[in-house]
Amino acid sequence: MNMKWKNKKRWVLCAAGLVLLTGMIIFLIRDNYFTDSIPQESEDEFMSEDEKEELWKTASTTPLGKYPELVTYTLGKVTAKNNSNMPEGDTYEDNNYTRYIRSLLNVQNQDVMEGQDHNQYERVELMAVLEGKIPDIMVVTSQDVLDTLVEHDLIEDLTEAYENCASDRIKEMYESYGDDKLGAVTYDGKLMALPETEVYTGPALLWLRTDWIRQLGLEEPETLEEAMTIIKEFTIQNPGNHPDGNVGLVFDPTLVGQSDQCFSIDPILDAYHAYPGKWLKDEDGSMIYGSVTKEMKEVLGKLQQLYADGILDQSFMIRNAKNLPEILENGQSGAFFGWWWAPNNPLSHMYERTEEWKPFLFPDENQSVETSLSYGRHYCVVARKGFEYPEIIPKVLSALFDYARYDGKKDAEEVGEYLGRNVDPTATPFVINLDYSDAIFRATKNIQAVLDREKDFQSLTVLEQGYYNSCRGYLDQSRPHEGWQWAAYTSRITAVSRLLQANITYVNEGYTQEYDQLTDDELTKLEEEAFITIITGEKSLDTFDQFVEEWYAAGGEELTKKANKKL
Repeated sequence: MNMKWKNKKRWVLCAAGLVLLTGMIIFLIRDNYFTDSIPQESEDEFMSEDEKEELWKTASTTPLGKYPELVTYTLGKVTAKNNSNMPEGDTYEDNNYTRYIRSLLNVQNQDVMEGQDHNQYERVELMAVLEGKIPDIMVVTSQDVLDTLVEHDLIEDLTEAYENCASDRIKEMYESYGDDKLGAVTYDGKLMALPETEVYTGPALLWLRTDWIRQLGLEEPETLEEAMTIIKEFTIQNPGNHPDGNVGLVFDPTLVGQSDQCFSIDPILDAYHAYPGKWLKDEDGSMIYGSVTKEMKEVLGKLQQLYADGILDQSFMIRNAKNLPEILENGQSGAFFGWWWAPNNPLSHMYERTEEWKPFLFPDENQSVETSLSYGRHYCVVARKGFEYPEIIPKVLSALFDYARYDGKKDAEEVGEYLGRNVDPTATPFVINLDYSDAIFRATKNIQAVLDREKDFQSLTVLEQGYYNSCRGYLDQSRPHEGWQWAAYTSRITAVSRLLQANITYVNEGYTQEYDQLTDDELTKLEEEAFITIITGEKSLDTFDQFVEEWYAAGGEELTKKANKKL
């Protein structure tokens, strides 16, 4: 799995150049930055040495064992420009999360390396790696950086720490992804990091303005083809009376959905078993890039026809993540593909108006939907080589994502308070999130069961309790609804219930994390240009074959070889 240093030449040169940008970066360096953390506070001054030794042993070998003295560790992490919506007076070192962890485990973070967003932190991270000096614990933003840390022996083996100090439930969470998550951070049998989990979102849904459907005297769609017909009627009759007309289905020119952004055309691609931008196993078990398959050519022909019919946004090639929501807000479109959480973003602030958005899913005759997992953010957490307490990583993760959510809810009320206030996850020490692969579906089932009085409220996790309260507020007819209550109910109940009714399979399940960065910017530009020109009719569908040849010749053949070496 290790990458050769010569293959990182371009990456290193770019990183070296970024050292000049230190004036733009929050990079806090304090005394004893790279020294082992030293216990600072005594848990009990009257304990014997044998008793203390036993407590140290218990703390270092169990998920929730509390250190007898305060252990402070230096930390490198991503923060947020808006201070994570934390209450006034709270900081990244002193907030509800860190106070809870300190009380439970006697562990305290000392943030010595920060970046106020992903890009800024990435520059800090690269400088630390190039210098070979990293904090006791550090958030890592990519597989390339992790490969480099392992190759140069800069981080600790976490195998024993994970085995001893990750709770059974945390282990179950990782196991729910098969070998995908832990396998990607295991080198020669050694677990070198603990990665973030990317909860499965299910397929994207088609969100339609049902008030427009009624206004035009149409029936709600039962198939994807019927939905396209409705969208065409939107473009012809312009039910929003927009002076510039209706633009039809709005989507991002990259075509492919990301886990943190709506506006893909994934469901159309899925219907043709086309998965651009994803690495897949073909019929003989070899890896192939989804953008160069015969299925991709077929779906491009369909998209070309939809564009010619005016169903697709005629200006999609100039859209971006910023202006796509504006098209919905100004009433120029009533159709887009979005994830189950679309009511939260981009739809929640439109609730006060007359729009009525509803999600639709179109499974096949067997109620099945085949889709792909998106390549999301793959953060992980590592410990500096020689750090005395690497087990802090699985212990903190067990405290936050197991004990605080489940058995220890009463001891973690401050954590629930932050969840209720929607405090940004960067307030947690390690930023990452852990959960079961099907956590979204579990939560909806549990919330619905309490709404139906089949389960008790106390059976819900802290997060589920917050959503339950929002859903109850929406269903309460005795008082006005807030937009966030509508968003909670429509996402967690309405949208996810649609997904629960289908049999969902993922064509690339089990091997997303190692393949998400196996691409090339120039090749990506090549395919995006080819797809746009074919969809718009600027070039014929037959030019797809020429694109495939160019893709392989320009580096795709070498990428395919690398992909197959990972099998």
